[in-house]
Amino acid sequence: MIRFLLLLATMLLSSLLSAASLNPGILASSGFLEAHPDVHWRVLAMQRYRKGNYTEALDLFRRASRYADKSAQGMVAEMLWQGKGAPADRALAYAWMDLAAERAYPQLAMWRERYWQQLAPDEQRRALTVGKAVYAEYRDSVAKPRLENKLRLARLDILGWMDGADVLLPAANGNIGIAGQHDRVYNQHYYDPNYWDPKLYWKRIDNEWKAAVTVGSVSEKPLP
Repeated sequence: MIRFLLLLATMLLSSLLSAASLNPGILASSGFLEAHPDVHWRVLAMQRYRKGNYTEALDLFRRASRYADKSAQGMVAEMLWQGKGAPADRALAYAWMDLAAERAYPQLAMWRERYWQQLAPDEQRRALTVGKAVYAEYRDSVAKPRLENKLRLARLDILGWMDGADVLLPAANGNIGIAGQHDRVYNQHYYDPNYWDPKLYWKRIDNEWKAAVTVGSVSEKPLP
């Protein structure tokens, strides 16, 4: 499951570039990442996870989860289930997977049911209890507005740019300047509505999850 979630998270990042022909440098720009904290924290979490820094990765996936990132929420669930980055807690893991499956994405809903079936009766009761706090902080009705506010504030900056103007991206060292043609992207690409309009942004994510149905197999091995 972790392998699938990491693959999906990578696919979501790739779609940010391919769908609008965006320059990869955009994902490293402070402006884009500040307006997309779901992407920002997920990228950092994936990097820490792949290096084996599970405690840091778990914390960063939680941060991404605050902005309604379902792949991050699924990763939190799996890490808690397996005891990576924190002591194993199957009841809490179920609460997080239940949260991740909130939008009824098939892969996450399937794993939620698998979790539930493997919980003992006392774990099931506890899962329902601890889930209240998880939902209070991370459910869509609370988490989506956090990201939407970021996107709306960022969209206001669009009005400050003239049509056809270039956007200067910061270099890797954080300095702003023209380091080369690859550091410049056209306004219409950087400000593609699919990445700044909240409704279009959520729709794009939903479409990515639908496309990922063929990636995850409903016949995966049983949980450990």
